[in-house]
Amino acid sequence: MIKHKQTIVIIGRTSGFGEAVANNSLGDANIIHVAGLSTGLDVNDEKQTCAYFESMGAFDHRMITGGSYALVGKVIDVDIADAKAAFDTKFWGTINAAKPTARSLKPTRAITVTSGMLSRKVVVNTYLKRHQYSP
Repeated sequence: MIKHKQTIVIIGRTSGFGEAVANNSLGDANIIHVAGLSTGLDVNDEKQTCAYFESMGAFDHRMITGGSYALVGKVIDVDIADAKAAFDTKFWGTINAAKPTARSLKPTRAITVTSGMLSRKVVVNTYLKRHQYSP
């Protein structure tokens, strides 16, 4: 059976989960684009993110695995500016990537957004736990 070659765009960390998805998809001879801060794409910049997606044309799947780093500490010690910046990157960065994606996504294809383990696991006396990925 001949499998359709797919174009997959992974936005976010170029290590950890995003890297694992990219490497797993390469075996299928797909076309993989991986972008994030380390490659020069800042999802906080709506115009830059929109231009990035418009430059590549139609694709099959887009995954956003990254976002902000996990803040560590007690609630009483939280730096509000850092917390807001982390939220803005994860939430608005996802929106900034999803808007142009919806215009370029092939029919019947998907946008996948991951939230990470922080949505399911907390540590006593902290508001977020730092997670270090190790394969």
